[in-house]
Amino acid sequence: MKWSTLKPSKLKKQRGFITLDYLFAMTLILGLTVILFSLAITLTTVEIAQYMTFATARSYLGSHKDHESQFDYAQRKYAQLRNNGVFSGVLDNGWFTLSKEAKIIDEPAKEASQYTDHSPPDRQAFHGVQITLTSHILDFQIPFFGSTSGDSNDSDGFTTKVGSFLSREVTQKQCDYFNSQRWQHIQQIGSGSYKEAGRYSRRGYQPVSDNGC
Repeated sequence: MKWSTLKPSKLKKQRGFITLDYLFAMTLILGLTVILFSLAITLTTVEIAQYMTFATARSYLGSHKDHESQFDYAQRKYAQLRNNGVFSGVLDNGWFTLSKEAKIIDEPAKEASQYTDHSPPDRQAFHGVQITLTSHILDFQIPFFGSTSGDSNDSDGFTTKVGSFLSREVTQKQCDYFNSQRWQHIQQIGSGSYKEAGRYSRRGYQPVSDNGC
């Protein structure tokens, strides 16, 4: 038998070839759709959480009778928003997990030192609220794409912290104490005397902030 006499056989049936291409293309399209949908829902939920922290920080901002009342009003506002029927449909469906209580960032706030390292000791600028948001909907695996969380099988979603800082007004109790101490110091000055409020620094600038009273 000579090789030159062999004739290539023609493939008479070509059914099924386009099916493989179609399945591969549909898998990629559906995978990309799932990724974009999960990302869009997550970003929407982050905006909802941001609003919740802002409203909670605004309740904490107001001046009340004492500091404990400010904490109480903030936690009550956060619980009211978290248990609202409009938000609970998104937060209680297993796609996301939100902190049960809001974390109040306040001086001295040793557990939140990342917010106090750059502030002078007598001027605490970071008063607000922080919560933890976990997105379980972003933790998935798609053929040809792989897993969003790597090779780990015990992943529990992606976690981030959402916060709002609006400062804090002085309370009635703090103002009463300040005014009483101020009057005592005035009485201790005496007639014809004076007392320096503070020494000038070599930089020529002495920060003096209003305490709200």
